[in-house]
Amino acid sequence: MPGCDRATEAPDVGRIALWQISQPGASDGPRAHVLTTVALHDTNTLRFDPAIEAAFSGSRRLVLPNESALDPTLFVILTKALLEEGDSLSRRLPPDVHAAYTASIGRAGFPPGTGEQTAPWFAALVIAGADYKRLGFVDPGDVESYFVQRAALERPSIEVVPLESSAERYDRYAALPPDLQVDMMRVALGRAPHSDEVLPALEAAWRRGDATAIEALLTRGDDDSPATRRVRETNVAAEAERLATALRRSLEAGAPPGDSFWIVPSELAVGEGGLLARLEAAGLAVEQQRSATGGETLQPPPTLAVPALPAAQPVEAPGGRVLVVGIDGATLRVIEPLLERGRLPALASLAASGASGPLRSHKPIHSPRIWGSIATGTTPEHHGIRGFTFRDEAGTQQLYLSHHRKAHAIWNVFSEAGLTVGVVNWWNTWPPEVVRGTMISDHAVPTRLDDPDAVAAAASDDAAGPKTAKPRLDVAPGTTTYPVEWADRVAAALDERSALTAIEDPFLGVVGIPHFMQREKLSKRFRDDATITRIALELDRSESPDLLMVFLPGIDRVSHRLWGALEPAERYGEGLQLTESQRGVVRTALERYYEYTDALIGLLLARYGPDDLELVLSDHGFEGGEDLASLTGIHETEAALDGVLFARGPGVEAGASTRGTSVNDVTPTVLAWRGLALADDFDGRVAAFLTPPVEQPERIATYDVREIERLDATASGSEEEIMDRLRALGYIE
Repeated sequence: MPGCDRATEAPDVGRIALWQISQPGASDGPRAHVLTTVALHDTNTLRFDPAIEAAFSGSRRLVLPNESALDPTLFVILTKALLEEGDSLSRRLPPDVHAAYTASIGRAGFPPGTGEQTAPWFAALVIAGADYKRLGFVDPGDVESYFVQRAALERPSIEVVPLESSAERYDRYAALPPDLQVDMMRVALGRAPHSDEVLPALEAAWRRGDATAIEALLTRGDDDSPATRRVRETNVAAEAERLATALRRSLEAGAPPGDSFWIVPSELAVGEGGLLARLEAAGLAVEQQRSATGGETLQPPPTLAVPALPAAQPVEAPGGRVLVVGIDGATLRVIEPLLERGRLPALASLAASGASGPLRSHKPIHSPRIWGSIATGTTPEHHGIRGFTFRDEAGTQQLYLSHHRKAHAIWNVFSEAGLTVGVVNWWNTWPPEVVRGTMISDHAVPTRLDDPDAVAAAASDDAAGPKTAKPRLDVAPGTTTYPVEWADRVAAALDERSALTAIEDPFLGVVGIPHFMQREKLSKRFRDDATITRIALELDRSESPDLLMVFLPGIDRVSHRLWGALEPAERYGEGLQLTESQRGVVRTALERYYEYTDALIGLLLARYGPDDLELVLSDHGFEGGEDLASLTGIHETEAALDGVLFARGPGVEAGASTRGTSVNDVTPTVLAWRGLALADDFDGRVAAFLTPPVEQPERIATYDVREIERLDATASGSEEEIMDRLRALGYIE
């Protein structure tokens, strides 16, 4: 068969992992293109051969073996895979198989007991997934997801056809006889020791379209036992036959008209009993395709330089720059009294000559999802950052990272429009993105998750399933800055201890702050915010970017511990109640931290002038409540839903209120001010307090067309610190 029998010869340079299927002699009839997939080491910059792009672009239907690339399947998997109470994997497996399984997941870094409450068929899938993670590979299904997203964004008219639902797929697995499920485990365990060699070689063979090598590598470690043959016949041959029947019938029927683009795992496609051999045996013409450029299936990623998008070019650019400062958890309940007493001069200056007031957030009030909306102009359901954590298909709790964001952030839009950016410590920016400027990710100064926030609630709200597995960062290791040369400058800022403002640490050496509030952690917040501001000032001095975004987390962190001083004592249990003298000391410390943050904001504002747009904002407020035995401030209900917003610049109405402005409106407002197009898929709008100072270009459908390029370098060094802090505070187990 083409690509299989014929590939027994030396692989022909220029072949790719794409096959064209057609009726013999029917030159005008419908065709199917089959793209096979394997586990890939990096899918952040997928860029396929032009021949593959042409086949995809010319097809009317995108056909998938199942719907896993369309909808989250974790709930479906867990419903089918979880064992009844009292049952366990160790009871269902022979001792030697169970011992080999435990060793296999241990090599991948999973804690003992992972998968213990799941059926053997699911544990067999976990073994492969564990090796993918250990070696930095991703599931072959990522290629499916890539083309599904491309179809949604670029070709809404294409019909996406899953041949099987997720429920049907896992029902098939769950219905397998118990002894066959054990055989699946044996086959998976036999292949696992070869993964270090097989996965890189498999990707290399796939890139050059070498079907024979792919077949040999996929079965490395298999023996010729009846158990192995039985697994192949049941899980591979039967599935390949199902796909072959569906594809053959679609060509025979000739309706609906037009070509189709099929994405099929290589294990089901190549080899003697695979899809391609079955189609050829049925009399269809099966022809392996060649590269349009003489290259490989997967092309090298584009260069770091990002050309401007014509649709995003400013019609008329104002003369100024944009500054956005995020102050996590700041609330008008504290700010307004301090403004009245003249204690916040930087914010007072913004309010006097610009707009100010509340900024409406959304529930659940979890910082990552809200700051994601601020940066993208879309809801969490659109941009993809739904909270602090999620659980992967293996049930492991994962942190949301930059590559989980599906929507373009404002810094991507500016970069693609030829404008320069600086991003410092913004939520979910690790691994850092390739921008036209500089990105200091949120792993460069590891303050993000080490102090109280809604992670405890998020761990239960965002992640279904039992919390038994140690969280992992499911990402290829990466540096903390782009460009990487900025790492040395960040390190220097981390070492610097000189004062940035005249305001001293309000926690250091202060008598009267109760021990449970942990003064040493509060002092660290003071130092961290200074470091972040120092980095932002250095970036602005050296690069003067068109857009500078800075995130200061300190107010949120200290408010979680100190907020009880603003509430009636009887609101709290005996262990958290403050004496009158303690209330005064703690309240003063909290107010002093607001003054300190205002001073840091003042340093940043000093670098901007009347031609610039300046925004200072927060994602939510605070309210009284107990959490984790020592926290007195929370943000869970309507009482804490409003953050704050201060805005000043050309086109901003002086003295206007920001009431009615949403976190979704920030990005559209900045883009309108800068003369960049708004997108139809934004969930926000231009704020009412702004009359854009430049002519507005025509709207575009979406900015989410180009892939966002991210770095793949060395480990950030913050992973375990973040995880340890989360565990120490009881956010995760």
